[in-house]
Amino acid sequence: MKFSIRHGKDKGNLSDNNVYDILVTADNKILLATSNGIDIYNEKTDQFSSLIEDKKLLSNKHIYEIEEDNQGNLWAGTKSGIDKVDIKTKEVKLYFT
Repeated sequence: MKFSIRHGKDKGNLSDNNVYDILVTADNKILLATSNGIDIYNEKTDQFSSLIEDKKLLSNKHIYEIEEDNQGNLWAGTKSGIDKVDIKTKEVKLYFT
């Protein structure tokens, strides 16, 4: 798989140029942990979008690590704690440190 990374305010660009982690999920979604949340890559359109639009739902928008568990939930290590994200429903549960 090949994709180009573009950063900037334009729709479809990566939300931030600081990328800390990249995860390919069990169903082949590409997620990037950035200083401005979690971006998801759409291979068909060659564009990025924010997985969680409202950054206030996250414990912190600075995401340093992302992992997927056996149930398909996303676990995000943030500057302020750990967040559990249901990728399908976008529901977020916070675990502060």
